[in-house]
Amino acid sequence: MRKSLLLWLSAIIIVFIVSFAQHITSNEFPVSGTVDLGKGNVSFSFDKIVHSKNGYQVLVIGDSSSLHGKLLWKNETDSAWQTIVMKDSANFLFAVIPQQPPRTKVDFRVQIQDNNKTYLLPVKENAKLTFFNSIPDEINQFYFITLFAGLILAVRTALESFSDKPKIKKLTVFTAISFFSFTFVFSTVKKGVEIGAIGKGGVPLSDIFDQRSVLLFVVSIFTLILIFNTKNRKFWASAGAIITLIVFLFAKY
Repeated sequence: MRKSLLLWLSAIIIVFIVSFAQHITSNEFPVSGTVDLGKGNVSFSFDKIVHSKNGYQVLVIGDSSSLHGKLLWKNETDSAWQTIVMKDSANFLFAVIPQQPPRTKVDFRVQIQDNNKTYLLPVKENAKLTFFNSIPDEINQFYFITLFAGLILAVRTALESFSDKPKIKKLTVFTAISFFSFTFVFSTVKKGVEIGAIGKGGVPLSDIFDQRSVLLFVVSIFTLILIFNTKNRKFWASAGAIITLIVFLFAKY
């Protein structure tokens, strides 16, 4: 019993570490930074993806009470910039980019003025933001539950090699079930909601099925087939777990 709990805990820790690495290296990781104003700093963190009903709030934080700012934004296909004067609340400056249709890409930048000096945030280039529809909490919860259940089960299957009575076949079946639910139920529903495709016909399958979810399911099925039809189950369980984590880290979603 203790060994089994240790193996489950190890699987959870491995998936947590890989998930953290995937998060900070993802193309969706927010653009952030701090600019030295001489007598203080101003910090920002701008998202690249937003699921919203009410637009996107752009927020900067500064040490100086004399800060003033403007939000400059435009649709990616437009040439003219729109300007919004940012509101001041203590040391916070904020403004809202109005809600846009799903998959609309927006360029934006914040212009800060302090003691007759002007600063641009981000410093080197425009921040980019893609709008999607808001996703109900229930869908998001099951989306992540099935995804991480599949990842943990895949790693746990590989670690089952260290068990006294390995149950690799059983765990492989549960892994495939988790990724089936993730790929064909919750991932597709989430995609359909965020791009506004629910109830509409003629939507390309590539808009509903992303590369990562499909590959995770395919890997789980191939791993299951190889484990059930070959004698070297421990090898294929380990290989399947490694490939699953690689797909999770690098495949597009």
